[in-house]
Amino acid sequence: MAQLLTGIQMFPAESMEPFCVEDVQKYLKVIESGQRQDLIARNIQRGPDHGIPPYSETCSWNKALNETPGDLWRKLGIVYTHPADIDLFTGGLSEAPSRGSVFGETSSGVFFTHGPGTNENTFDRYQIRNMTRRFGDFLCDNIDVLKEIRENVFELDSLINSCDQKHLLDLKIFLK
Repeated sequence: MAQLLTGIQMFPAESMEPFCVEDVQKYLKVIESGQRQDLIARNIQRGPDHGIPPYSETCSWNKALNETPGDLWRKLGIVYTHPADIDLFTGGLSEAPSRGSVFGETSSGVFFTHGPGTNENTFDRYQIRNMTRRFGDFLCDNIDVLKEIRENVFELDSLINSCDQKHLLDLKIFLK
């Protein structure tokens, strides 16, 4: 296992794309009766069901226009009658990734911050900083023979660092 985990840093990661594979649509969500559900369709339906505002209310139009590639705008125009009809899930998937992330700015904000301190289930800034560990930190923690690791194991030209320089995970700060 150690060789497998160490070896993955020798190959580039696949690029993020705004499309979902058929397996996610047809096989990821199976209910008790054995019937399959389209997880993507469910996520799109959840927005209005839970009162989540559309993408246009979550992100300014200037940002949306700058962060969504033009070819995707054309495709969204085929599916949606008006830009204000685009749901948050679809809009978030359509954004170009932020620097150092596979998510666009809107999705990053939704998934990771939720405005720290706005409710009892959000993380405070110390917890968020603690969670910014990289996959390389995880590998250093779990592979005893590993002494060095790439700063970003998914980028072949990334600098190589000593495992002694990794970010430590402090689980105590999550106890309340």
